[in-house]
Amino acid sequence: MLKGSPLAVAAAALCSFPSILPAQTATLKPLAQQPAAATDTVSFELYLPVQNRAGLETELQSLHDTSSASYHQWLTPQQFSAKYEMSATQISAIEKELAGFGLQTSQISGTRLKVTGTAGAVDWSEPAPRALAPAT
Repeated sequence: MLKGSPLAVAAAALCSFPSILPAQTATLKPLAQQPAAATDTVSFELYLPVQNRAGLETELQSLHDTSSASYHQWLTPQQFSAKYEMSATQISAIEKELAGFGLQTSQISGTRLKVTGTAGAVDWSEPAPRALAPAT
């Protein structure tokens, strides 16, 4: 479990993936050495997983298989969304759960939510709430 302020956690996460970032970001150090005040406003993006990942993998393979009837039959953004993104009902349930923790959300796309709230509501030093804890 990562501990510290959300800013320190974000900086530490960036530093742990230097191969996908420009060379200068590999030397980033966490900016905040003290935890954020519980009343400080923080925001982050929550990436929503694709649905039916196995189906997506199969479809991607068939799009590139010259012997497939689906070869180069690319999906429109609307088709991709309908087949592989969370439904409006699922996203609404996530937003409702986050609201229960005092967090506000706005949908950026079918795969991302912007989450805003106080640092106290997003306290990384405590175990994640049941609904936000990673599946084991």
